[in-house]
Amino acid sequence: MGRFLLGIFMILIGGFAIWWLWWQDFDIERRLKDQGAETYGTVIKRDLHEHCPSEDSDCTTQYRVKYNFVARNGRGYEGTATVPRALYDRLEIGSKLTVTYLSDDPRVSHLEGQESSIEWLWLIAGGAVMFAGVFVSYRELRG
Repeated sequence: MGRFLLGIFMILIGGFAIWWLWWQDFDIERRLKDQGAETYGTVIKRDLHEHCPSEDSDCTTQYRVKYNFVARNGRGYEGTATVPRALYDRLEIGSKLTVTYLSDDPRVSHLEGQESSIEWLWLIAGGAVMFAGVFVSYRELRG
């Protein structure tokens, strides 16, 4: 019975982690849509980040841009965004793009065309914990 409860606990923890990450991303997107201010930002850096989990697996590439903008309060801010390759290929240092930011916290911003900010690694980890919990509970029930 102990392993069964451990499995249930793992399912709950993994599910909570996935829900929490989804909620954070959803809440930021909602706040930017409802309360966001828009301005123009300037691309100040382009960066490719390639991740190869192992020699036998396919590599993934993230296309990132760093940008700066001036908020209504007159202060300058910077942000980093992961963007689709098509957008990355069109951008150069100095390119202008629309930036939406929270006027009460301009450190939270979103670049036009930016991909979701949710951390996929944590979603995968939460899903793995849930799967492990199901496996542990199932094995305990089967005896």
